Amino acid sequence: MNLDSVLNIWYSNKTEFVICGDININYLENCKKRLDVLLQTYNLIGTVSFPTCKTDASNTAIDNIFIVRTKSILYTPLLMGFQITRRKY
Repeated sequence: MNLDSVLNIWYSNKTEFVICGDININYLENCKKRLDVLLQTYNLIGTVSFPTCKTDASNTAIDNIFIVRTKSILYTPLLMGFQITRRKY
């Protein structure tokens, strides 16, 4: 089962989910376009746009958190992580 199939099941069931981890696609470079197109299909957004791995030779953002783009979720980058908060209306 590929990522598109899994997202289709979750999305069609209206399941709330967060995807996070080492995806091995550097979000600081332009090689993320195919993943972005797939994520946009399911109204998902990547929340990490800063280096998550720094070495003397490079800075990469391969560890990411993807959430459903919605008005009821606020995400705030912290120094060493994220804070995800559900808004109350």
